[in-house]
Amino acid sequence: MKAAADASHVPAAGFGGGIVRVFHVPTTSVVRELQFHAPTATVTVCCVAFTPTGSHLVSVATDGAVHVQDCVRAFEQVAA
Repeated sequence: MKAAADASHVPAAGFGGGIVRVFHVPTTSVVRELQFHAPTATVTVCCVAFTPTGSHLVSVATDGAVHVQDCVRAFEQVAA
């Protein structure tokens, strides 16, 4: 798990099924559930990291796919 620049609000973690979840720390609730990787039982998001500015979230899955989400635009996928 890696946290954004403001770690009290949005840490993120990777899960099976190609899912990345972003959390709100004080309440431990899920803020966003992102499905940018293949939604299969064999794909697990194994690494997530926010950029130093906290503006983007990068995730890598076991299928080799790398995705970059723009946090400023409500976690939409950024074209490579």
